[in-house]
Amino acid sequence: MYEVFDSYLNRDTWHAREEAEDEAFFTALGQVLANPGFDPDAMGDYMRQAKGLTGNSQDQLAGVINDRARDARAVLLFRRFNAGL
Repeated sequence: MYEVFDSYLNRDTWHAREEAEDEAFFTALGQVLANPGFDPDAMGDYMRQAKGLTGNSQDQLAGVINDRARDARAVLLFRRFNAGL
């Protein structure tokens, strides 16, 4: 399921916090968010593996992936607690 993020991760500037990168990430996220097996931490693990990072990496790329997992968790929780919106 997490392969949907490959198009985002294959962008040269995927790690930049710019509107185009946000759009690419959230577009991919929208394709898997409704899947009951979706897990933001597993998504982050997939991204780290795809980028050749270890689980304990502390560099800038690992930080961006941690931020994206946090973004996904926030969207998931928002949807759960605001299903009627």
